[in-house]
Amino acid sequence: CGSMSKAAGNLYITQPGVSQVISQLESEFGVRLFERIAHRIYITDAGKAFYEYAEKMLLLRRETETAMRSFSGISKLSVGATITIGTYFLPSVLSRMQKENPETQIKSYIGNTKEIVKDLSSAILDVALIEGKINDKYVESEPFYKDELILICSSDHVLAKEKHLKPEMFRDMDFILREEGSGSRALFEEKMAETGISYNVPHFYNNNEAIINAALYKMGIGVVSKMSWTRRKGLVRLNKDVIPFKRDFLVAWNRDKFKTPAMEVFMQLLLK
Repeated sequence: CGSMSKAAGNLYITQPGVSQVISQLESEFGVRLFERIAHRIYITDAGKAFYEYAEKMLLLRRETETAMRSFSGISKLSVGATITIGTYFLPSVLSRMQKENPETQIKSYIGNTKEIVKDLSSAILDVALIEGKINDKYVESEPFYKDELILICSSDHVLAKEKHLKPEMFRDMDFILREEGSGSRALFEEKMAETGISYNVPHFYNNNEAIINAALYKMGIGVVSKMSWTRRKGLVRLNKDVIPFKRDFLVAWNRDKFKTPAMEVFMQLLLK
């Protein structure tokens, strides 16, 4: 949080209470966890190391509760999904999971890749379905579905009737992309960087439907998952071979997390 008072507010305790605990820890270990400079606090290397161990202890506590509940017959499953998967895929697989395992209490959450990976790493989620790359040492993954991004535009767009598109034809064109932290956006930017072609992005949206509608109203070339695309009057899909945006959808989990029977059943259902 960057301050004792903000941390205290988040924890619903007093600021002196936070300061006292920090002082006790620093005294016990004989190290500084924070430097206090100009009325601000900055975490030290020792503090960063302590933070990692604290996260592991909290994870172990949650793991203990999960494991004990599995023995007691109380089956719970917390599933996260990135926005594209959560919109077009997750409901059907959760419905099947619930139908085949009515005793399992399922909770689900949809967010962008950055948010979902963070919750998975912190063990807030048991398992997650992700469309972007995962750069977290605590998270493991396995592909379960092949997808690709496609380019769409208004039927009045200058490129709409081009039968033999080339990458250079997109130079300085306006694109409509997903928001920061989205796996779709990261993949698009990576592939476009490989072509060396400049482009403009005046519009960012957090879901495929908004991008599709923006493309329909001639705001630029939309970049969406193939999963979200159906033929619509006034819209065309541009030549699919011009720039390949292929990717895997991943099922991911925290590598240190105890795999409950509910997690195993859900993951097997996906991989089938």
